[in-house]
This record gives sequence, structure tokens and C-alpha cells, in this order.
Amino acid sequence: MIQNLQSQLAEASSQEQEGIHWLIERLSAYRQAHQKKLEATLKQLDTDKLQQQVVSCLPKGGFQYGKS
Repeated sequence: MIQNLQSQLAEASSQEQEGIHWLIERLSAYRQAHQKKLEATLKQLDTDKLQQQVVSCLPKGGFQYGKS
């Protein structure tokens, strides 16, 4: 979304550019805050437990051509 807004800056009027810059700043701050939360969550992730949960969701015997 931020990249799309940045690409629109050149074609926007000066008032639109002000609004786009404001929105880009807010989106960047939001992304950065949530990136930190995601990193903290991933650091606490029990990968062995996650792998067991994923395997338990898979059907026994596997798939054949996208069908069980």
C-alpha cells in the first residue's frame, strides 16, 4: 500500500501530495509498531509445538493430486 501511494505522488496535486505524505507516515508508523509485535511473538514461538499442530491437521496418508 505504501509503495502504491509513493508511486502516485508524482501525478498528484500539491494538496493530494500532502495527504498522501500524511497517510504514508501513518501507515509506516503502524507497520513499524506491528512489526515489533510480530518479531516479539515469533521469538516466543515454540517451533516444535507448531510443527506438531500442523502435522496433526494433515490427513493420514497424504494427498494425491490435490485430493485426499
